[in-house]
Amino acid sequence: MATISRRREFALLRFVGTRTGQVRSMMRKEAGIIVLCAVVVGTIAALPSLIGMSYAIRHSVFPSIPPLMYLGIVTAAAAIAWPAVMLPARLVLRPPAVEAIAGPVTYDRHHR
Repeated sequence: MATISRRREFALLRFVGTRTGQVRSMMRKEAGIIVLCAVVVGTIAALPSLIGMSYAIRHSVFPSIPPLMYLGIVTAAAAIAWPAVMLPARLVLRPPAVEAIAGPVTYDRHHR
């Protein structure tokens, strides 16, 4: 949803000479940053409960998570975040820049 609301920004970038491929490359990098942040924040958020459970069960503060399970979690985060950024970006980049920048602007209720 946030990517779609950047329609005019992308149109302006293309209007001043940025190629569509360059905008897509920028969005791929943004999606990568989002996935990395999601994994880091998710890992940090899960640590207190994992440490508590590990201490209660094994009397160790070091949680043991199978590497394949952690990889599965990281893969799931990427499988959700990547298309959530890239598919709307692809849709927004379809119309020519002149049409996209001249189109109507939609505001949410806080900008009236």
